[in-house]
Amino acid sequence: MQHKYGILQNKNAIITGAASGIGYATVKVFAENGANIWACARTQNDEFEIYLTQLAEENHVWIRPVYFELTDNEQMKKTILKIKKEEDKIDILINNAGMAYDALLPMISMEKSYELFNVNFFAQLQFAQLVSRQMVRKKQGCIVNISSYLGFDGNRGQTIYSASKGAVNAMTKSLAKELADYGIRVNAVAPGVVDTKLIRTMSESDYIKIMERCPLHRSAQPREIANMVMVLASDLSSYVTGEVIRVDGGI
Repeated sequence: MQHKYGILQNKNAIITGAASGIGYATVKVFAENGANIWACARTQNDEFEIYLTQLAEENHVWIRPVYFELTDNEQMKKTILKIKKEEDKIDILINNAGMAYDALLPMISMEKSYELFNVNFFAQLQFAQLVSRQMVRKKQGCIVNISSYLGFDGNRGQTIYSASKGAVNAMTKSLAKELADYGIRVNAVAPGVVDTKLIRTMSESDYIKIMERCPLHRSAQPREIANMVMVLASDLSSYVTGEVIRVDGGI
């Protein structure tokens, strides 16, 4: 079937953190544009699977839920092996899954800091390593990492989170140079404040301060971020690599 837009027609995509927020919106945008999807989440969820089944039927694509723990290297390797057995072609990897941790310098927990870097940086790195091996063999592919405007700007009380996203930015640029010879593009999207469950952990005063800095004076909807992810994952961006695109309302 030819989709309304068909921008990702016949592409096979892996999307992590697919059960909520930006990942959830990205699955919907990708399906609407013709992509087949492995929707990765941490734990099995019946409501999530019903949603995926309906979305796949509506858009005449296949969407397969995949469950694993990002910080478990062996689970991650088994997941990739399973995916490779199901389909020979992986066109797109969206490294979206992540976690937040806020603390002022005197209160920073090293244990929480290591956990956050494992999820926000090392898991993305390992997933890119495992998936890119398949892409290298096919001489084509696209990786989009989800970063944050805080990876550029930093923020009081968000030292560790900002540092992890800064690491994602640097990784994106380096991998783009390394994988270009194999026809693989690597980019990142750096959202500003997005209307997900994470925003509800922010104090009202902090939210107001950020919105005062934002020329659009509002937070983003997850789909607005997912739309940029889709563009970077598609042939519309065939000459774009090594970029970290801020989608932050002008912050």
